[in-house]
Amino acid sequence: MLIRDSSREETVELIDRFGDYCDELTGYLIEYSDEMKTAFKNQFMGALDMGMKLKVVEENDVVMGGIMYMEERTDSITGEKNGFVLNLLIFPEYRRRGLAKMLIEHTASELREKGIESIRLNVFANNKEAISFYDKIDFTPYSMIMAKKI
Repeated sequence: MLIRDSSREETVELIDRFGDYCDELTGYLIEYSDEMKTAFKNQFMGALDMGMKLKVVEENDVVMGGIMYMEERTDSITGEKNGFVLNLLIFPEYRRRGLAKMLIEHTASELREKGIESIRLNVFANNKEAISFYDKIDFTPYSMIMAKKI
C-alpha cells in the first residue's frame, strides 16, 4: 500500500469521481442532480487554488481512493490551527480494508509534523456509516449545524 500526493491529472479525475458519490457522502439526504454534481466538482477544483491537498492510496499502480484536506485553518473562535478534511472516499470495490483509516492516520501524521494539533471534518448526520467510522478512530463531535425547512 502506498499513500502519495496525487498528480494534477489524477486530481482532476478523482474530483470527478468524488462528485459521482455526492449522494452517498450526504447519507442520501440530498439527491444531487447532474448540475449540482458539476457545481460540487467545481467547488473542489477551486479549493486547489486555496491550498487543498489530495493524497491517494494505491496498490500495484491502482488508485483505490483519496483524501482531500486543507493543511492549516484557523478556528475563528479559539484561534487554534487545525487541519480540515474536505472529503474522504474509498471506492466501493476497495472498502473494508482499512484504507480510510490509513489515509486519516497518514494525514494526521503529516499535520502533526507541521505543529498542527487537531484535524476536523464535517459529516452529514444522515451518514451513519461515516459517523460510525469516525467514532471508531476517535473523532468526537465538535459543533453542529442544524436546519429547518421553511
